[in-house]
Amino acid sequence: MNLQDKDRIRKIALHRYSVNAERLQAATKLDAKKPPDRRFVFDSTGQNTKIVRTPDMDVLLCAYVTRRVVCAGRLLVLFDRLRKEAQDKSPVPQPVKQWSVTTTGAVVQVANSVGGEGYTQACHTSPCQVLVAGHYPWTLARSVALKQEFATCFGDIYVMPDTVNETDSFIERAAPTGLDNRGLFATAVASVLNEGRSPIDVLPIYLEQLRDRIAVCAEYLFDGVHKDWVLGVYVQTLTTALPLAQRELPLYSASLPNR
Repeated sequence: MNLQDKDRIRKIALHRYSVNAERLQAATKLDAKKPPDRRFVFDSTGQNTKIVRTPDMDVLLCAYVTRRVVCAGRLLVLFDRLRKEAQDKSPVPQPVKQWSVTTTGAVVQVANSVGGEGYTQACHTSPCQVLVAGHYPWTLARSVALKQEFATCFGDIYVMPDTVNETDSFIERAAPTGLDNRGLFATAVASVLNEGRSPIDVLPIYLEQLRDRIAVCAEYLFDGVHKDWVLGVYVQTLTTALPLAQRELPLYSASLPNR
């Protein structure tokens, strides 16, 4: 590992723990059997929140979609780590455990939206909240670091215009098409957890399926050109962001503490 890689890992580690530590610890104790009435926000004051502002909305949207691609990849890495944790419980090698994987709406959120006019929505960068065997994944993890990382990744946000958040919801549910696009990510997670497939191999398959679904969704847009523009940038960035995510995932995995 060269010095540049080590420096990137250091920056990743610093970013990972930039949220309110006490609130983050509390988030890792949330139980899917007793879900919160409203989203649990780590940083309710906004003191730890950094808002990225740019006059070029194409640049901002590309950065946001890239963050979503990277976040999906990171989550697959975390689920791979969860699988290995489960296998490491016994000194005798065990067959891969078969977990049910389902999805739900967002439960945790790193920060409230504090962007002001034009930046009014906290858009999650994770594809959806995943449940494993009916539980939030952080409750299944043994290590504190893995618990916190799950909560942080699922709670990660970008503060974006309303149109972007509305388009995200449209893509996730895709109600007019009868397709559950959140289920695509659940399938990707299940292939890592239950089949032991590599996150680097699973991520491009998930993104390709998502691009195809977004193309179908675009046919059902009837409320203005803004969402159509957002979807166009989405499709383009899902392709260009993949190599970046694939390079980043090994570094991210190496940056995770073992305990």
